[in-house]
Amino acid sequence: MVLSWKAISEVSFSVCMHNSAKEALLLYKHMLEAGTIPDELTFVAVLQACGIFAENEVTSVYNGIALKSISIEIVKAIKMDIWKMGCSFDMFLGSALISCYGKCGHIFEAECVFQGLPKRDIAAWNSMLSAYIEAGHEEKALRLYRQILEECIGQGQRTVAIVLQACCILVEKENFSARERQFAKEMALSISQAIHAGAKRNGFHSDMFVCNSLVTIYSKSGELALAEGVFFQLPRHDMVLWCALLTGYVEQGEAEKGLLLFKQMLVEGGSPEKLHFVVAFQACGYLAEKEQAVLIEEYPLKLIALRLIQAIHADAEVKNLVSDAMVGSTLLCSYGKCGAIREAQCTFEELVHRDIVAWNAMLSAYLEHGAYEQVLSLFSQLLEYDVTFDSVTLLCSLKACSETENVEVCTQLHHIIVSSMGDANLLLNNSLIDAYGCCIRTEDLKASFDCLCEHDVVSWTACISGHARRGDFALTLQMFEEMLSTGIKPDEIAFLSLVSACSHAGLVLEGVNYFNSMTIDHVIAPNPKHFASAVDLLGRAGNFIMLKALITKMPFKTDMNIWLSLLAVCRTHGNSELGKHAFDCAVQLQPLESTIYVLMSNMYADSVLQYS
Repeated sequence: MVLSWKAISEVSFSVCMHNSAKEALLLYKHMLEAGTIPDELTFVAVLQACGIFAENEVTSVYNGIALKSISIEIVKAIKMDIWKMGCSFDMFLGSALISCYGKCGHIFEAECVFQGLPKRDIAAWNSMLSAYIEAGHEEKALRLYRQILEECIGQGQRTVAIVLQACCILVEKENFSARERQFAKEMALSISQAIHAGAKRNGFHSDMFVCNSLVTIYSKSGELALAEGVFFQLPRHDMVLWCALLTGYVEQGEAEKGLLLFKQMLVEGGSPEKLHFVVAFQACGYLAEKEQAVLIEEYPLKLIALRLIQAIHADAEVKNLVSDAMVGSTLLCSYGKCGAIREAQCTFEELVHRDIVAWNAMLSAYLEHGAYEQVLSLFSQLLEYDVTFDSVTLLCSLKACSETENVEVCTQLHHIIVSSMGDANLLLNNSLIDAYGCCIRTEDLKASFDCLCEHDVVSWTACISGHARRGDFALTLQMFEEMLSTGIKPDEIAFLSLVSACSHAGLVLEGVNYFNSMTIDHVIAPNPKHFASAVDLLGRAGNFIMLKALITKMPFKTDMNIWLSLLAVCRTHGNSELGKHAFDCAVQLQPLESTIYVLMSNMYADSVLQYS
């Protein structure tokens, strides 16, 4: 039996579609060259191949729209062939063309085809919904879904799946203002709850995709009780569903629940994959960041978090996942938050491919541990590798410069920022100003400040603090007054710098006025650092009458720095009575702190020498 070219091509299209969309499109070209007239089914297959080709094509962005320049030209040519052959755009062919336009990023053309269809079945509506999602128009997809409901068009699981996908994307979008994000979440949540109710009525509320989407949306919207309701009503859970609820717990700050769920997943025979380990390590990191004083069964929370990380680390090692960049970076970041710097270093060194996330995680771990010289050393190593660093890298390095007063590296970072980022990144430039201030380079500080197009309260405060560190009270006050004249409200750091500057300049009355103005004029409650600075201010001047009045009204009785500052002041001025009070308060807080006893011993020794 001799098969026709058309029959061969129909079989070949199916084979090519499984192997390569490009092969299918070339086969279509050969078919036309052979003089064979394609029918509607052939055109549908070719458009499907073109859609697959578009998915794999590198996207070019024009006016903020992602476009597929090669694929769209192929679509236009196929559409012209359809017109030439006299085929009408019925629902079947129209749906394929809409889908293709959506994957190419040409949403207007997709809408024109959709509006031009004489009749629309649910497949056409689904194609238009998918096109909107492909083009990043999730809000339009949800509005179209409302139209489906209003026109009482029958919908199935495919429609529900597409709409839930739109809701998932919408609740995860970051390029919204706070108000827009809130509105988007509320709309996505409202539609998801309606779909959930409909799924229960129509009997597909146990469908895995539907459940995965609902858990994700409910979690992202902060509705963990609803997410748990969907999850725990199921008799079994796939790994995607486990990951959805795990992620939800961690993102909503429920690290303990996340780790308990991870344990339950293992007990039920779940086999965790890369993303499960990433989320579990994140949960451990969040646990370690909680208040250090928290104890569970007499063990510090950080120690418990470290033990959990080590156990999960062992499981990840069995699956050979620790060398993965994402898993490894999250693991070493978690170790860093526990203060386990050696384990973080080992994890970093074992990574086969270190991307910038891994480098940043190691830099952050050193920074949190107070290993500032190691931060700068690692940054120096990073420059030798072909790794594109980002603002996080520079922020970590600038912070280390601030702490070590390393002018050389600070200047190097300044050149990098100017050449690669300019003054667009305000956070980065503010950190640069602060670093120059810590290095007592007020000329560079002022030059960096003046180069900024805009100044926020952090910019001004960094500048004020820099002049205060240098002991230049006149410039400190001048910058403060200039900030007020621009309408920017000072923060607590600005006042801390002012009181400190007054203390070093011996301007007691001015310092007290600024301390009081902070509360009276600017409604800023003093924190322990402000009180410690005020103690230093009054103590340097030997004004014990005002000092006793300050301590009496001080709300912070449990801050060690205040009592150490007072003890040092009492030693300087030989005030044994008040010094004994400061000593007793400090010992109650930290009886093993050696500095307390050294200061008290020196104070008594000084008084004995003076008496002698």
